[in-house]
Amino acid sequence: MRSGPVWQTGPVRVYLGSDHAGFELKTRIIEWLAGAGHEPVDCGPETYVADDDYPPYVMSAARGVVNDPGSLGIVIGGSGNGEQIAANKIPGIRAAVAWTDETAQLARQHNDANVLVLGGRLMGADMAADILGFFAEPHNRAVLDDLAREVTVLDYEGPAQRTASPLAGKTIVFTGTLERMSRSEAKARAEALGANVTGSVSAKTDYVVAGADPGSKATKAAALGVRLLDEAAWLALAGDAAG
Repeated sequence: MRSGPVWQTGPVRVYLGSDHAGFELKTRIIEWLAGAGHEPVDCGPETYVADDDYPPYVMSAARGVVNDPGSLGIVIGGSGNGEQIAANKIPGIRAAVAWTDETAQLARQHNDANVLVLGGRLMGADMAADILGFFAEPHNRAVLDDLAREVTVLDYEGPAQRTASPLAGKTIVFTGTLERMSRSEAKARAEALGANVTGSVSAKTDYVVAGADPGSKATKAAALGVRLLDEAAWLALAGDAAG
């Protein structure tokens, strides 16, 4: 990684998430950001896990950007394609894959991208530093702010559509072992449909999705009268919610 900033950048808070394929590059980018005077926020994973998956970390970083106006996001995977898809499920996120300075420039100037997506297996740390340096450069952000005052960007996947989802605003708990997806994937899918996923069951819980060996959470749900769903029922509900 280069020792000094590639661009004359001002302080920016940057939310970062990755999977195992992007973990090493994420670690080096965090060091670069801090050294360049920015404020990196690591949304995970905290350690390298060879079989982890990206949705929880990517979507956490994307929500950080949405909830923190003026911030940016960087998410990293093997190619970046899956990470881009996951991040763009969060309303208000415009995630773009970049692999050169020029593609980063186009993403900022023409697409108002607020999350940069990198492929950890496709580039080195120096190239990544060049790309994210342009992405965070304050003058480029000022140009976009001026443009935003002149045009209206249509929200094709806006809040109204999310609100229409039968899962919007519902509280869901996942317990036990799911067969067709990991619990982290199920959590990411539910949150993308507007649900709130928690780790404990209460009277305010709307659904408990129980896989194999669900344990005490399923017992507590039954005692509280919370609706229990098996994996097939959850997938049907999620499919209907997605339209």
